[in-house]
Amino acid sequence: MADTPTLKKPKNRSTAYPGVTLEEAIDAAKTLRNNLGAGPYSRESAAIALGYGGINGASGTKIAACTHFGLLIRESNVYRQSELADQILVATSDDERQAGIRVAFTK
Repeated sequence: MADTPTLKKPKNRSTAYPGVTLEEAIDAAKTLRNNLGAGPYSRESAAIALGYGGINGASGTKIAACTHFGLLIRESNVYRQSELADQILVATSDDERQAGIRVAFTK
């Protein structure tokens, strides 16, 4: 019998979701800003600035959540804080900060 190619069925995957809460992601973005500035910085530098020994599951989850909520932007192999992070962390009013948090929540 000749080998006939079999077509793979696409797998149904669940919707992506962040590994930490929005509040934890905002705290992480604030810690990164205090320790490293607005960026750019490497993933390893970010993990160390967040208090981890390096890149591991927990640090990766937290960095990924910051990206998921739109607080960090990944550009090639470095990260920088987004305008949304600026709006939340360096807000000139509570209304501006709350509006930024609502935008991050919807991401």
